[in-house]
Amino acid sequence: MDCTVTPLKTLMGFSVHLNVQLKFYNLPISIMPHLLTLFFGRYVLKMEPLALIGAMTGSGTIAAAMDEISQKAGPEGGAYYAAAFTPAFVVGNIGITLLGPIFVALLS
Repeated sequence: MDCTVTPLKTLMGFSVHLNVQLKFYNLPISIMPHLLTLFFGRYVLKMEPLALIGAMTGSGTIAAAMDEISQKAGPEGGAYYAAAFTPAFVVGNIGITLLGPIFVALLS
């Protein structure tokens, strides 16, 4: 059994440790904004669930959700969902386009 430590073994071990650590910290950071938005929209703003999901998926610029949820919601629900999805999608895409270069400039 080879017990020598090579840079590759060290890098691989660090990578595995870092990957597990990043997943542990990334999970709450990724989920909390969506949960807070869901609860705020539902209980404070008293939004209907279909409109709330439309606004959340639109602002997250999740275009694949548009087709799937509008098919599941039917003709009337799909139109209602699309009406909530579209403005949030536009604002989300504009935000990504405008804020991307600003973050790159700040972090470089």
